[in-house]
Amino acid sequence: MVRLLAQAEEFRRLLDTGEARSRAELGRAFGLTRARVTQIMNLLKLHPVILDFIRTMPASAPRNWLTEKKLRRLATLSRSQQLDEARRMTGLSRLTSVRSA
Repeated sequence: MVRLLAQAEEFRRLLDTGEARSRAELGRAFGLTRARVTQIMNLLKLHPVILDFIRTMPASAPRNWLTEKKLRRLATLSRSQQLDEARRMTGLSRLTSVRSA
């Protein structure tokens, strides 16, 4: 998940800097469909606390905690609902908001 999140951040940077003009262009450059680029970039809609958790998640963490499929579903929820659901999925109270949503 860390690599996928890094890829989403790289896609965002490429679009923000104008190095890529569209998600379709990113898809062509990376051998992905535009839809797949969108799926990956939608991970950036996750609450910052969840993004920080993913970035620092230990390699020993159970792989089924936060799968891409689960994270894509989380990204469709409101920020507060994201945290509640992520806590439920992982059983971790550590997922607490210290920033505003």
